[in-house]
Amino acid sequence: MALVNTAKVVTYASLGFIFLNHLSPIILAILGAFLGSYIGTKLRNNFNHERFMHLLKWFLTMLALQTIIRFSFF
Repeated sequence: MALVNTAKVVTYASLGFIFLNHLSPIILAILGAFLGSYIGTKLRNNFNHERFMHLLKWFLTMLALQTIIRFSFF
């Protein structure tokens, strides 16, 4: 994954993308990914897998319904 991300950075930089203009969101995204991964790793063993999957499916279904409703009525 690091190799793919490095290739993306090189490609965008060669096409003229200025990373310094977007440094703050990039840093926040990196920190968010790191913290989310760390917290998820610590909490993963404390949850009942079946209950989590049930809640996740329910949550994703609600998001899908919200999206359908929002974009059905312009």
